[in-house]
Amino acid sequence: LIRQQKYSDLNTIGLIGSATKWASFRSRLLTMGFSRADLDKVKCPIGLPSIKGKDPAVIALSVVADWLSSKSS
Repeated sequence: LIRQQKYSDLNTIGLIGSATKWASFRSRLLTMGFSRADLDKVKCPIGLPSIKGKDPAVIALSVVADWLSSKSS
């Protein structure tokens, strides 16, 4: 079981998955006692939406591009 207090100091968490899958997962986490503020730190799906594909290399490129663009802002 995940302990919320261990992860409350994270700035963001990224997950591979669809927005629909995240909505379902988010609902379950709220029921388990996670706060909306903590769950708002989760980005799902990760990566840039303009880079399409499910190949691991494409996902990695999309995630790195998204991370780099957030660092330059």
